Amino acid sequence: MRQGPFGVAWAAGERPFVVLRARSTFVRRSEMPPNPVVPLHAGLPV
Repeated sequence: MRQGPFGVAWAAGERPFVVLRARSTFVRRSEMPPNPVVPLHAGLPV
């Protein structure tokens, strides 16, 4: 078991669904920004 970026431990070679979903959302937000001046954490809870 190894430690994940969000403190979630998973077996080596296993891909956590949460990380994949978060990464895909980040990619979409980066490719299609509503406003280049808006920070990336604009739509995320603080």
